[in-house]
Amino acid sequence: MGEYPTDFPVPQDQGGPGAGSPVGGFGGNPTADRTAHRTVVARTGKAPVLLVHGNGGAADVQPWDMLDLTRMLLAAGYPPELIWAPSYLGPGTVGLFTPHTDNINDVREYLEAVCSYLGVDVVDVIAHSLGCTLMYAVFRGLDHRSAPIGWNQPKKWNRVGTFVALAGAFHGLGAASVGEWITGGEFMNELLAETVGGGGTETPYRTGTSLTPPPLPLAITYFCGIAIGDSCRRAEPRHRQPGRCDEHGLRPRVRHHRSPENQGERRRLQGFPALAELRGAGAQPAVDAQRNAPKPLDAMVVPAVGLVA
Repeated sequence: MGEYPTDFPVPQDQGGPGAGSPVGGFGGNPTADRTAHRTVVARTGKAPVLLVHGNGGAADVQPWDMLDLTRMLLAAGYPPELIWAPSYLGPGTVGLFTPHTDNINDVREYLEAVCSYLGVDVVDVIAHSLGCTLMYAVFRGLDHRSAPIGWNQPKKWNRVGTFVALAGAFHGLGAASVGEWITGGEFMNELLAETVGGGGTETPYRTGTSLTPPPLPLAITYFCGIAIGDSCRRAEPRHRQPGRCDEHGLRPRVRHHRSPENQGERRRLQGFPALAELRGAGAQPAVDAQRNAPKPLDAMVVPAVGLVA
């Protein structure tokens, strides 16, 4: 079992490698109770952060853990009470064919448990790999069943203020993919078929569209980062069209990282590990007593027009 405060109601793992056990990982301050956590959240004025690992990983088991990101957040002034990281694949076993439908309830109930425990409406999410598409499926309302695939659960777009997606395979894994990862397959096609929050877009409720539903309407800030050459990048439609470049000789969505007009921004980001210095855009903690005057998450988040950068 993970390391949590003793009065935190840890959800049960309902599918995949960890089924039947409490969801592992870590979160909050194990020596403090719920009242103390809520006091820290109200005093800090930041949204709690959910760190969601990828396939074959676990929140606190190397090499694909969330510990470096945790240290980064702590160094940036986030108290441990605001940092939560579930392990939804047991000790870090690979979920090959149906990792989303197997584990959707684990992360959905974990999200709700954290919000209830801290007394907040909104969290910010930093996810990696499978964690990206799994959290997006939570926001979309994916059912906990693989056949037939359904999207009938309550949508959770109103639970996220900033969504940072690192190496998320939102268009599958290309020619060698299987199960839910098949590029152009049923699951991947339906994952990005959201109709609310602007409709027909990979980034619902982004700035410039409608706000998320109550109780705390806001515009979601998105950031997407994928390494050049990553297999999930090659599966994205724009990168399956060789030779398509802009005036800088760059493929679509690579421009932000390498075009001349953005070099100043790159220099500002170089001094900070992983996500660069934490300051900028996001959501307020949405504590009942602080629903007015939203405050941004301390994260330099570059808005994305799509879920593959």
